[in-house]
Amino acid sequence: MRPTTSVGKTSNPTYAANEQQTLGERRLEFDRPDGARIFVRLFDPPEEAKQVENPAPPVLILDGIGCSGWAWQKIIPSLARRRTVALVHHRGHGQSPSPPRPWNLAMHTLADDAADVAERAELGPAIVVGFSMGFQVALEMYRRSEEHTSELQSPCSSR
Repeated sequence: MRPTTSVGKTSNPTYAANEQQTLGERRLEFDRPDGARIFVRLFDPPEEAKQVENPAPPVLILDGIGCSGWAWQKIIPSLARRRTVALVHHRGHGQSPSPPRPWNLAMHTLADDAADVAERAELGPAIVVGFSMGFQVALEMYRRSEEHTSELQSPCSSR
């Protein structure tokens, strides 16, 4: 099966509450080689933030097990004022359906998914923020795909 990608644009007032501008939100969905479908929410900064000489690096958020972005709702608008923010829904989380073979799931699989997100979203080297299990995924992503990572951050690691 050939991987496919679809991107849609939306405006999400939930994530833009108390903000002067409305965040541009894009949705990225694609299939991995093993048939798993990955869903990502991308939040873009206003156009004037993209025009600066040294733009802020993008942020790739890797959530914890059982999470799909609720913990990030208040901080995404602040982060997206100056940079693109990508919020990954891991396999079987949020809007990413359960993977074809969940018993075969491992950190390296999720790390490869995250690296594929960085590649498809054209993030370049990103600040990778891993929450709980997401930090284990971030460490493995760095080990396997260092070129997609400019920095690792862990607000709450499970290790």
